[in-house]
Amino acid sequence: MRLPPPLPCTIDGIAIPVVRIRDQVSRAWVEHGYPGRAKADLEDVGGRPERFEVEAVFTGIFWKIRVDALRSVVKYGPATPTHIFVHPFWGVVYGKVDDLSIEHVDTQENTARATFRFTEGKAAPIAFAVAGSDAATQAAAEAAAAAAAAAVAALPV
Repeated sequence: MRLPPPLPCTIDGIAIPVVRIRDQVSRAWVEHGYPGRAKADLEDVGGRPERFEVEAVFTGIFWKIRVDALRSVVKYGPATPTHIFVHPFWGVVYGKVDDLSIEHVDTQENTARATFRFTEGKAAPIAFAVAGSDAATQAAAEAAAAAAAAAVAALPV
């Protein structure tokens, strides 16, 4: 028996029948080289976002409905500023789906194999300056930028 028992894996509420997950944790380093020196100075500039490579197999009579739901979430984006991924062992992780690949095999009926990469992170607002000739246009642009910043700030880290 595996302890603790794994959580049900989901992305934005869609159940993912996971068969394999690879977790990648790393740090970012900068190498500083100088003339006349054989060795570089290394500078630790912080942790990189965690990345997860997920492989799932959808089977059964509802496989297509579940795969279509996963495709829609990735294709059209999340309802919130970031995707919500529930990792079987680490719990809730916020971020984005980098790629989704779905494989169908003719010899296996009612089955699809899906793989995707998930990168931990949070959405940052990008406010574009809108120049207008009237004060109402400028006020609307400022209100939109403030609303976007407030929505992102309210997200859990």
